[in-house]
Amino acid sequence: MVNRERLANKIIKLRIKKGYSQRRLAIAAGVSNSTISRIENASSDADPETLKKLTYCLDISYEELMDASGYISTNNLAGVKRVEKEINVKVNIDNLDESIVKAKRYVELLKEAKTLAEELASVKFDVNIGK
Repeated sequence: MVNRERLANKIIKLRIKKGYSQRRLAIAAGVSNSTISRIENASSDADPETLKKLTYCLDISYEELMDASGYISTNNLAGVKRVEKEINVKVNIDNLDESIVKAKRYVELLKEAKTLAEELASVKFDVNIGK
């Protein structure tokens, strides 16, 4: 659920901290002055794309603005990041499994090479040159 009041307070606080007027923030973010005014007056929802543009101007993470707006909560964000981390670990484990298979194959090849070398060393050659 979108939380207009919370987002409005966050944007106003950050804008004032940066010393920006609504107009200056609008120009910097590439949105209309009326868009900034509507967001700060909590009279309309800010779409995620607008929030993304504001992050660059207000030195705030996209996740923080999405949380302030109510699009996502920090609880959901933590869950998303945890799942993302688990996916990355799974990918690394899958790659590790592949590496283990390759390492085992390499060890098998080394054992075969050792066996062949030992067999070759045990063979006695009778070399008669010039007879």
